[in-house]
Amino acid sequence: LSRGYSITVHFPERSVVRKASEVGKGDLVQVLLGEGGMNCRVEKTDNTMSVLSAPEEMMDRE
Repeated sequence: LSRGYSITVHFPERSVVRKASEVGKGDLVQVLLGEGGMNCRVEKTDNTMSVLSAPEEMMDRE
């Protein structure tokens, strides 16, 4: 994980998420990082999403 990867766990099942299709809008996930982690709620999934394409609505939150 120290290389920049993360592990995403779907709750309450505590299963590792490998594909966006395994979660849906409103689902709770926990993202484990090299140092720490975060609890998140899924707002949207996209099976074609690229790491380099950030949704505009996320950019407006600054």
